Amino acid sequence: MPREDALLVAAQCDRHGEGDRPGLRLSAQTGEGMEALVALLLDRAAALLPGEGDYALHERQRQRVGHIAAFLDSAASAHDLLILAEELRQARREIDALTGQAGTEDMLDRLFAGFCIGK
Repeated sequence: MPREDALLVAAQCDRHGEGDRPGLRLSAQTGEGMEALVALLLDRAAALLPGEGDYALHERQRQRVGHIAAFLDSAASAHDLLILAEELRQARREIDALTGQAGTEDMLDRLFAGFCIGK
């Protein structure tokens, strides 16, 4: 079953008996429908690309930015300074993860991960 955004193409529309099929009429031999196909594909591609001034983010980056916004919103409504500080710390940690910067806690975790603490 095709997706709802699939493009239905009636290929080889120049052949006998093929012209009455539904879809975008297309013939590679005569060139019929080629300009319409190219225009349609360009329109669809343009709709998928970010607009001027927009940022192109991967899903992981989009999630991180969403987490940052949530932590900052929570910090803005916090009345307790400890909660405010924690929300800002979490937001900074997400920013560090987004930009590839290692935070102090991450660095210490990696540093001590190799140590075996015994008797």
